[in-house]
Amino acid sequence: MTRTARNQLPAALIVAAQAGNHTAISSLLAISQPDIRRYARLSCRSNDVDDAVQDALVLVYRRIGALRVIASFSSWLFEVVRRECQKLARRSFGSNRPLEEIESDLAYSTRPAVELKIDLASAIQSLPPHYRTIILLRDV
Repeated sequence: MTRTARNQLPAALIVAAQAGNHTAISSLLAISQPDIRRYARLSCRSNDVDDAVQDALVLVYRRIGALRVIASFSSWLFEVVRRECQKLARRSFGSNRPLEEIESDLAYSTRPAVELKIDLASAIQSLPPHYRTIILLRDV
């Protein structure tokens, strides 16, 4: 099944998937996977994209019946992916490694600028308010 001219999924496919039609669910997941991957690239760290896509596909499969408004499928899908990315980021945030290991690890020296911005924002947010104010006043 292909998308319509407006780049929207056919409503009949979503309705059939909500009703439990396994063929419709499979088609919906296959058609939605490129969008899920694109959303994950926008919302996740680069090493979490594949995990987020897989987790989002499983959630769509399990929770398609919870979708209330068929026209909001794309925004619902985006929220599912965004939440999965946040969950993966929280999970990896707690896994601190010693500085000696990180200094020699090439994965940390070649990270995309987007990930560095996310890490910097998280670090600034974790500071006590008076230190955060000092940093913001100095840089702004």
